[in-house]
Amino acid sequence: MKWRSPLLLSILVAGTFSCSKNREIKFTDEIVLSNDLIGKWSIVSFTDSGIDKTAQLSSLSLQFNSSGDFHIFNNDSIVDGDWTILPQIGLDLLKVTVSNSKAPYMEFQASWYVYNQTTSTINLSNSSPSRSQVLQLKRI
Repeated sequence: MKWRSPLLLSILVAGTFSCSKNREIKFTDEIVLSNDLIGKWSIVSFTDSGIDKTAQLSSLSLQFNSSGDFHIFNNDSIVDGDWTILPQIGLDLLKVTVSNSKAPYMEFQASWYVYNQTTSTINLSNSSPSRSQVLQLKRI
């Protein structure tokens, strides 16, 4: 079958690209400093590959300490970990490791890009070929 109309081809190509469901954050020029993170944070929202999983994490709070220690508080229990900032060329990554490999704690173990940072909120994105996670935190 020959393409007789360049307009039809243009519509087909535009339709293919406009229907993309990829919601990942691909670029950020935010520089994150240790002092920006130190303190206790509540989880405002968490999406994993476009699925809202905020309710599963709503009882948790996170704490970044100046020593590089990281804690997840869940009612009466505390899960430990650590965090560090990995400087990149124009980009900084917040690398978090967690000592408990069970859900929901492992959701936080990743290298996160920081974007839309203020003194009271911080947005984080972790993207890979198989999934895209977006986490929004609010300072407590």
